[in-house]
Amino acid sequence: MTSKTANFITSIALFTVSFIVYLTTLAPTVWFIDSGELSAVASTLGIAHPTGYPLFTLIGHLFTLLPISSSQVYNLNLMSAFFCSLSIFMFAYLMKFLLDWHLMQSVTEKGKKTQQVKSAEKYSAPSQIVVYGIIIFSSLLLAFSRTFWDSANAVEVYPIHVFLL
Repeated sequence: MTSKTANFITSIALFTVSFIVYLTTLAPTVWFIDSGELSAVASTLGIAHPTGYPLFTLIGHLFTLLPISSSQVYNLNLMSAFFCSLSIFMFAYLMKFLLDWHLMQSVTEKGKKTQQVKSAEKYSAPSQIVVYGIIIFSSLLLAFSRTFWDSANAVEVYPIHVFLL
């Protein structure tokens, strides 16, 4: 199995696990602080308090139109869970990139830059197991940290922001 395939499978598995857990703990209705205002704004294409959150409003309005639930607020809560899960997917890719880059730097420094390592597939199997262990552990740690999990369970602007970061 190539490194790209293994990374894709790992990222999809992390997305799926986090999304299923978020769905089981999803708020059924309006939750805390700005949840009600943001739900109303996304449903009616209104304007929220400053800064207005136009991207959230447009994407949220698309989610209110989906025939998933009869409750528009539930659909918006689902949007938060979806974008937080996508963030975990992207975080796993970022971790793989950073760990591969770090391992390549270590190999080229040991070889006094005489050997250029072109891909992560030249590493030994144990180092790849450690790399994927780090990716899985750190992604799950982020996914189930209190603040991240809270923003995944109710209508909030942060999940889209985290995904775009």
